[in-house]
Amino acid sequence: MATAVRVYFEGDRSLRIGFSKFFERFRLPGIRIAPVPCKANAIADFTSGLKNYPEAVNVLLIDAEKPYATNLFQEVRQHDHWDYATGLNVSDDRIHFMVQVMESWFLADKQALSAYYGRDFSANRLPANPAIEEIPKDDVLSGLADATRATTKGRYHKTNHGPRLLEAIDPAKVRTASPACNRLFSYLESLDT
Repeated sequence: MATAVRVYFEGDRSLRIGFSKFFERFRLPGIRIAPVPCKANAIADFTSGLKNYPEAVNVLLIDAEKPYATNLFQEVRQHDHWDYATGLNVSDDRIHFMVQVMESWFLADKQALSAYYGRDFSANRLPANPAIEEIPKDDVLSGLADATRATTKGRYHKTNHGPRLLEAIDPAKVRTASPACNRLFSYLESLDT
C-alpha cells in the first residue's frame, strides 16, 4: 500500500498539476503525493490538514523569501498563524522551503527553460550563480522576466508558465542545486523504507 503524502504548497491552484508532474518524475514508487495549493495561508491550511487528514503524511512547502538557514523552521513556528497547530505533534521534517522562491528551482535546469521558451530565450540574462538558493528573490524574478522578454510566450508569468516549467524541469538537477529540495526528497525517500 502506498504512503499518502499531502504537500501543502504556497501558491495558486494552477500550479497543482505542475507539482504533481514534478514529483512523479522523481519516481518514488511507494509514495503517492497529492499537492495541495494554499493561496491564502499555507501554514493555516497545513495545520488544518494535520487535524483533518491524520492518516496522511502532511508536509508544508513554502517560499523562504530569503537564503536557506537552519532557523527557518523556528521562524515558521513563530508565524502568527502557527497557533492553529497548538497541541499537534509537528516535527522539523514536515516543514520544507523553496529557497528563496519556487522560481529558484527553475534556474537549476536552464536547458528545460530554453526548450520551453524557444530560440529567443536569453539564458545569459539569468543569474549565473549556481548556488540558486543564494540568489535574491527579486534577482530570480527579474532574470526570468529579462530572459523571456523576446520569446513568443512572452515574459515569464507564474500561473501561465509556472505549471509547465514545473513539469519540464529535472528533479535530479533541482535536488543537486538546492539543499532545501534535497532535504525534501530525502525525507520523502525515508517514507518508502
